[in-house]
Amino acid sequence: MIAGGFTHASNVLGTIQPISEIGAIARKHKIPFLVDAAQTAGLYPINVVDDNIDLLDFTEHKSLLGPMGTGGLIINWEGKINPLKHGGTSGDSAYEYQPEYYPNKLEIATLNVSGLVGLREALTFIQREGIQQILHKEKEILNYALNWLNEIKEIMVYGPKDIEKIVGVISFNMKGISGEEVAYRLDQEYGIMIRVGLHCMPTAHRIMGTEKEGILRIGIGCFDETKDIDRLIY
Repeated sequence: MIAGGFTHASNVLGTIQPISEIGAIARKHKIPFLVDAAQTAGLYPINVVDDNIDLLDFTEHKSLLGPMGTGGLIINWEGKINPLKHGGTSGDSAYEYQPEYYPNKLEIATLNVSGLVGLREALTFIQREGIQQILHKEKEILNYALNWLNEIKEIMVYGPKDIEKIVGVISFNMKGISGEEVAYRLDQEYGIMIRVGLHCMPTAHRIMGTEKEGILRIGIGCFDETKDIDRLIY
């Protein structure tokens, strides 16, 4: 079986993909369409029907604001999905192997109950605050950070500069100093933690020409303020 898979937004550059248009092409050619919404679920409105998505996966510890260790798969497809592992058949112990009905078919052993409780509380917060309000706040901080970083001649910012085309991810390097040293000094001297390296995407770095040195990446969320960006810049 041939399937098409896309990230809704890149974890390296933050670039947002036009998933609805891509999904329409996949649907026209009867190709199952999988979207990885790890960076966008909880922040951008996604509709698996309107966006022509057959399978949507997500994690709860990013824009869904929940704890680490739990994710999910939304299925809008009649095709057959076979579990990779069997055992501890979830809510129906009469089966030796995973049953054929969802969600039990793909849920193995004891679920991460504490993680799911955390996700419920995070969803309550998102619904109370409103996705559009959270997104507006993040874009304000993102724009503030990009404007400052682009003013510093020693800093090379990667990816789109238009905040309408990216999520709250900014990747950059500093001329004449390694990313590891920058990250170490920010952590040890200023208590600021940022990601450095290849971000689990060596292929993207080969295309960008940064596979040897990697890049620095900051993540911007709804709890950040302009004063946090000021601490980073100054």
